[in-house]
Amino acid sequence: MICKLCKQDKPLRNSHIIPEFFYSSIYDERHRFYIVSTAPGERRGIRPKGIYEKLLCETCEDAFGDYDDYGRKVLFGGASIEIPKNYPDAYVTSNINYRKFKLFSMSLLWRASVSERIEFKITKLGGPHEERLRQMLYDKNPGEPYEYGCILMVENNKPEVMDLMGRLILPPEKLQLRIEGHRVFRAAFGNLWWVWVVSNHTKSFSKQKVFMDQHGTLPIIKAKSHGFSFLKNLTLELEKKGMLDD
Repeated sequence: MICKLCKQDKPLRNSHIIPEFFYSSIYDERHRFYIVSTAPGERRGIRPKGIYEKLLCETCEDAFGDYDDYGRKVLFGGASIEIPKNYPDAYVTSNINYRKFKLFSMSLLWRASVSERIEFKITKLGGPHEERLRQMLYDKNPGEPYEYGCILMVENNKPEVMDLMGRLILPPEKLQLRIEGHRVFRAAFGNLWWVWVVSNHTKSFSKQKVFMDQHGTLPIIKAKSHGFSFLKNLTLELEKKGMLDD
């Protein structure tokens, strides 16, 4: 019973990999959601309450719970933040607690990477990055904005894509595409695209303003149907497999 974060032998809690509050928009009237997959041989499944496993001890789970609670307040209301300002290419929110929200976004990627559940087998950071991220989380060190920084994007064009985003959770997956030579992991939940930039030289990343800064200014980029083709093709694949049948 080794805690994935502190590495100590302790009783483990059931830890949600993606916080349970992200599932609220996809639950049906019986508090269930469907798991669908394009993988050959996979069948549609039903779960009643998020996806979790024995991952963290009570102390570490409580620490992550604090980050999750703050992330929920920032994204869904309740945090002490300034009213978003509308810019041409982004919505910008100020007065975010940099340490809490940065550790929250970092923990999402790390939890998915260390999870042994099949739903997250596509999220593997690799030894050096996984261990470095673990140490930063254990030390409660958010690092610089570019260190495992996350770009948040919202669909800002097609209503049908925005509607689908609200009813979808996609676990983080490594993209074939690299940005300026940096590896990229992309996920979708909470009506947002989450894009983490992962490499040993992200300090050289030229678009630093897309990350939340240490003053607590958080940009949410207007994606302009960034994921339209991807979601359209995904829907077609799931329909072919009968995953979307009533």
